[in-house]
Amino acid sequence: MSRTTDKYEAYRERWMMEVAPHVEGELLAVGVFSRAGTMGSFGLGKVSPLAGLVKRGLDKSRADNLPQSFLVAVTDAHVYVFDYKPRGTGIKVRQALRRWDRDQVHVHRTPVQVGAMSTTYQVELAGQGTIAIESGKMPGSTTEVNAPVLDLLAA
Repeated sequence: MSRTTDKYEAYRERWMMEVAPHVEGELLAVGVFSRAGTMGSFGLGKVSPLAGLVKRGLDKSRADNLPQSFLVAVTDAHVYVFDYKPRGTGIKVRQALRRWDRDQVHVHRTPVQVGAMSTTYQVELAGQGTIAIESGKMPGSTTEVNAPVLDLLAA
């Protein structure tokens, strides 16, 4: 493993220790995601603050009103979405925002959009439609930091 990959594995281990007390069952994977369009609305907001504000509102409504950035935790039985606060190289888990049965959530591993800093994936929620989420890319690596979560939910 490269030094960069080792660093991100250490981050994931810390995140899993922080999230584990907040879920039922064995925690299999944790990842940090964003609403689809987050990077685009940031850039648009630099050009036109009003246009950026409108885009963020539209993106939020298309992502089941999830916050701009959120944690996804996967167990054998459930998929959890948490609000969180970054804390150095760790996280502070806030409140659970969603809990779905794992068999009700499916991620399409073929990206909807690939950007320089993130990749957008479509998530199917049985009986609730679809939402789009962004997965950030690891600087200095071709591996996605959220690959374990995406792989589990694509199976």
